[in-house]
Amino acid sequence: MTGGCLTFRRRAVRLVPTLLLLVAAACADSARDSAHPAELVGRWVRLRPDRSWGDTMEFRPDGSLLGSAGYPVPPTLRWEVKRSAGGVRQYCAAQGENGFCRDYHISGDTLEMLGGPQGNTTFRRVR
Repeated sequence: MTGGCLTFRRRAVRLVPTLLLLVAAACADSARDSAHPAELVGRWVRLRPDRSWGDTMEFRPDGSLLGSAGYPVPPTLRWEVKRSAGGVRQYCAAQGENGFCRDYHISGDTLEMLGGPQGNTTFRRVR
């Protein structure tokens, strides 16, 4: 019986690093799936139709938004990231029950919101 317990303990000790990696991976996934991920939080400037940069937006970690004089945002508008039925992460904004979701892509300091009434919208991060 002692040999069986010793073998079990050795196997259990060998599993600890694997279990730690699984826990770390699960924590990383939940951080990426945050409703207000850090990758979007901050100030962004929009590429306007005339190809100039202007009209800033600030995505705050509490889900609120700030706009600019050229890009007003209602004070009750809230943003979050959700997963679509197909599992794709989407930027969603809503004011009460009225809202929308759009797929988005981030590459470096460039954020592209896909689709929408005027097509894709491109932002770059303001430092």
